[in-house]
Amino acid sequence: MKKTILLFVFALSVAFAIAPQAMAYTIDINGITVEVGLLDTLRTSNTVGNSKAKENAWVNGFLAPGMAEFSYKTESGDTATDGNPWKWYAIKEQAGLFAFDLFSSPDYFLLKIGKGIAKKLPGGHDHFLFENTGNLQWAVISLKDMGFEAERGNTSFRNIGAISHLSEFSSVPEPATMLLFGVGLLGLAGIARKRIR
Repeated sequence: MKKTILLFVFALSVAFAIAPQAMAYTIDINGITVEVGLLDTLRTSNTVGNSKAKENAWVNGFLAPGMAEFSYKTESGDTATDGNPWKWYAIKEQAGLFAFDLFSSPDYFLLKIGKGIAKKLPGGHDHFLFENTGNLQWAVISLKDMGFEAERGNTSFRNIGAISHLSEFSSVPEPATMLLFGVGLLGLAGIARKRIR
């Protein structure tokens, strides 16, 4: 039995060693290499109105009502004085990928582009909702995923200028999840009390 377990653990170790490891992307800031995590997932896109209320309703309509809460918005005119300058960085390892230093480490972020550019993209959408994965402090996007390559034949810094703002959204825990968590804590407290007696 011991040999079987040891053999299984050894095989599992070898499998993990051989498997390709996901490498985090990096950017260069003033000669310093900064790790920004992996590519964030484009969850959906659509044409949405120009108000914060419409954007919030669209995000919550996609995720589930009341599941996301707006936490911060950075616009292209913002400067470093607000603590989060409007600055995109090119990913060193792959062309067409860009990173942005987020303000609140959100679970989701929304990018909005101008309607003039949106009309030239394949879907004609002006809002893009990404799920923030990996390093939550950084947004890492692919302009190709958003359709920019079809619009101008490339995915360069010129395309990044079409993004007018980035809104950050944090997940709100479901009441049922919180209730289940509370019941679990009560159960643990009951077991501990029973052992003390």
